[in-house]
Amino acid sequence: MCQGRVTEKALTASCLEESHTKVYKSYVMKDHRGREMPLVFNDSMGVENGEDGKGGVLTADIITAFKGYIKDGAKFHQNSPLRDGDLGYNKHPRLSDEVHCLVSVMHAQRICGLLTQECAFLTKMRDARKAASELGIPHVVLMTHVDMCCPLVHKDLKNMYSSKKIKEAMQHCSNKLGVPMKCIFPVKNYFEETAVDTKTDCLLLDALEKIVHFANDYVESKVVPEEG
Repeated sequence: MCQGRVTEKALTASCLEESHTKVYKSYVMKDHRGREMPLVFNDSMGVENGEDGKGGVLTADIITAFKGYIKDGAKFHQNSPLRDGDLGYNKHPRLSDEVHCLVSVMHAQRICGLLTQECAFLTKMRDARKAASELGIPHVVLMTHVDMCCPLVHKDLKNMYSSKKIKEAMQHCSNKLGVPMKCIFPVKNYFEETAVDTKTDCLLLDALEKIVHFANDYVESKVVPEEG
């Protein structure tokens, strides 16, 4: 998007049920000239909806990552959380190692189904949001694949702003997770496309701008101003 082309650095699974990511991976954003931007996304294993809470990233590892104790490339284990002394554990995290904004990525078609009843997925999401809130970390939700959720939006992305289905999905997500509507951003993914699209990019860039602002606010709140 920022590089003027479709990229595929963070690989994704074609199946909706299982997370493709198995390690904690950092991705530095680059502009259209390939220059690094002061923006890093940390990708983690997904919050899967396994039986009895099994499957997906552990809540303890999510919280550990918030605090900057997980190094880039650290492998997730579903049997036990990462601890001091384990390979990939960062003993002395800096502010730059911490998570400055929690971004939950959720498929628009799955939101209503996953959040309809109490389940392990919902519990993990709520626990993660609570932990982030206690640490002062802002939380936003990227509601992806909006074009698959509503026929009118599939026809034209401009219809998203008047789509009742999209608004209902956003409201449902807000009610179940406690995320304000203003912090839920519906976006379209580059799924089959091989070239960038202006309407798709506008939605993604709008969400990215808000995320950057929230993250910057968090950093500013952590930095103690110099006296004098």
